[in-house]
Amino acid sequence: MYKLLIVDDEPLVCVALQSMLPWSSYHIEICGTAINGRQALEMIGTLQPDLVITDIKMPVMTGLELLETCYSVMDPTPEFIILTCYEDFPFIKTALKYQAVDYIIKLGIKPEELEHSVRRALKNIENKNPRGRETGAAAQYLRDKFFLKLFHNLFESEEQFGLQAEKLGLSLEAAGYVLAACAVASPGVSAADRQYEILCRSALSMLSNLLTKYVTVWLVSPEQQHFHVLFQLEEESPYLEQRGLSSLLHEVMEMIENYFNVTIFCGVGDYKHDIHHVPESYQESRQVLSLCTKERPVVFYQEYRPRNTLVTDIVRYIKTHLDEKLVLNDVAVMFSISPNYMGHLFKKTMSMGFNEYVTQAKISRAKYLMSHTDLKMYEIAEKVGFENSFYFSRVFKKTEGISPRRYLQEHFPERSG
Repeated sequence: MYKLLIVDDEPLVCVALQSMLPWSSYHIEICGTAINGRQALEMIGTLQPDLVITDIKMPVMTGLELLETCYSVMDPTPEFIILTCYEDFPFIKTALKYQAVDYIIKLGIKPEELEHSVRRALKNIENKNPRGRETGAAAQYLRDKFFLKLFHNLFESEEQFGLQAEKLGLSLEAAGYVLAACAVASPGVSAADRQYEILCRSALSMLSNLLTKYVTVWLVSPEQQHFHVLFQLEEESPYLEQRGLSSLLHEVMEMIENYFNVTIFCGVGDYKHDIHHVPESYQESRQVLSLCTKERPVVFYQEYRPRNTLVTDIVRYIKTHLDEKLVLNDVAVMFSISPNYMGHLFKKTMSMGFNEYVTQAKISRAKYLMSHTDLKMYEIAEKVGFENSFYFSRVFKKTEGISPRRYLQEHFPERSG
């Protein structure tokens, strides 16, 4: 059965439309009626009707605004049939721009006119969803179950994970991943209230449709008030940086609050470059969700994680890998943070840039080896991660003001022969 929502601020029109056609013979059930566009928008998010018949002129939100909003933030969008008066004709062009399937003059509407429009709408619905809704709902349930297993690290092996992902048709290869734990808060509405359930579903539907316009996301909603968003980020995505993702989340949350008067709190875990590390991002996101407030609805774990501890760990890593080529981007991957964030944090904490610190650490280690070993200069260069002794000498001279051999002659003449 297909679902129909009727929207009109005149109760008699709603009653007339409900009785005008034998809806069940078209495999249509009337899932509800609304008296304005705002109420209809909430019901569309909750009931997910296939077809909406709406008046153009209504209080709070017009039918045209409803159509435009659905077209902008929902995918798939219901088919719309517009009810209009003669004086509303200037709006028809706009309605058709947003792919309304047809329009009908309200005054003296005839069953055959309505039937003609409904059949056109049904044809469009069939083309979009030939197998019906059950398959989609079942697939969504299996995807949610799959991602919850991932978040809780319940796969027995990477092979098992890959096989199940392939079976569900999930493509999960990406440059980075980050998980957000979210909660819906609505002032003045009890969680036990039916209206609260409608608001949560509507907000979640709108969030999904807005985010998917910009980035690949997987939404999992294990319970009414809480849900999770897994961001799957490509190499050149602006959302691989905290600033870009923060800007997107704040913009989307503001739109949802304006439409539904609900606040979505969002705790965001650290970036991961391997999908099998997503459970860590999941735990991090849950930790910082509790720090969200009305004034600060989005909190990143990167902001919460003790900065001195993180930099200490990075310095320790540098000192134990001086024999390697240390590149900021590669080290950032090791610590599951963005390169820009790491570079900024490192300089702020250490009062020097990452590359400068690495160079000083390598040269300091080289000077120690000169004074405590009989290693040749090319061997020392290898020990501190330089490709050849020529490049090592150049960097040493730039840092110390003299060449390695001159340094050895001046400080340890007994070893320079």
